[in-house]
Amino acid sequence: MTWFDQVIRSAVGLGAAGLFLWGNAASVEAQVLKLNPSNLSGSNAAPTQSQGQINFACYDIATFTLIDCEVLAELNPFDPTFGGHLDHDLAGQLVGQLGDAKGCCDRSVDGHTGAGIYSVTYIAPEASGKVQLHLTWTPPPNWVCADNNEGALGTFRRPCTGIGHFDVGYPLQRLVPLDDPSYKVVRGDTVRHPDETSTSGTAKTLGALKLVADVYSVLVTPFAPGARLSINDISLSKGGLFDYRKDWVKPHQTHRKGTDVDINRAPVDANGNALAPVPCPDDYALQAAVGIVQVYLGTSLPSLDCELNGKPNPSGPQKHIRF
Repeated sequence: MTWFDQVIRSAVGLGAAGLFLWGNAASVEAQVLKLNPSNLSGSNAAPTQSQGQINFACYDIATFTLIDCEVLAELNPFDPTFGGHLDHDLAGQLVGQLGDAKGCCDRSVDGHTGAGIYSVTYIAPEASGKVQLHLTWTPPPNWVCADNNEGALGTFRRPCTGIGHFDVGYPLQRLVPLDDPSYKVVRGDTVRHPDETSTSGTAKTLGALKLVADVYSVLVTPFAPGARLSINDISLSKGGLFDYRKDWVKPHQTHRKGTDVDINRAPVDANGNALAPVPCPDDYALQAAVGIVQVYLGTSLPSLDCELNGKPNPSGPQKHIRF
């Protein structure tokens, strides 16, 4: 991706320098990399890093000859609305890490392009969101350059800045509708995590969840006409760590890639009002519904796990379904 392709010689005796920057999202304006969040399997699994490479090359705009420029790359908070609380402190946003041949890893790296390429590794954070990449690059003495900040070109000067971003997110689909004849989404903290940002999953998960809800509704109708499954959290709209502030790390450590669903203890009636709570071990209708869908799909999933304080416990009252 060429950021500085419109720089020309500004004065006699001054060279005009340009900076090439490229990653795996070269076709998207100002977007350097698009990566999945790290450690999607949750904190109980071995950490897996999601990472990509960024390359810099500095050149003479007149001859396209490579020249040596100093590049300082820094990570900054940019747009964390995909992950974490909506009212969080920007300063606490997880932004990932940078590293180069000299070592790994930090929020900034400083190196030289030489007469070639300066390569940097970006390791994505566990939370989804957009992370800003802020560059300060300095061509040799008697050279000038121009800023390029998210596509906005600046005037000639030395040194120059460049701003792009990383898009850290996992592809998920939103649960629509949130109020269905067989289920209703009932959540307790819709200010910080509204329904539309916390009820996303894979297409396979949402399809199987709908089947479980349909079967459950049929099974409970003779005992509680109109009763429906009450759904709580699935995953954030772009996946990743549900709350990077760690407020809910225990009950949400597996809710990273749209395959885990929390079910409220109390089902709801036809009007959406909560009925009497049914602890997980005593919810025979839900157990049967999950088993029937397993047989129908011919797989070992979905699987109902009883939990206590977000951890598997056969006698725990909380209901967690893995898809």
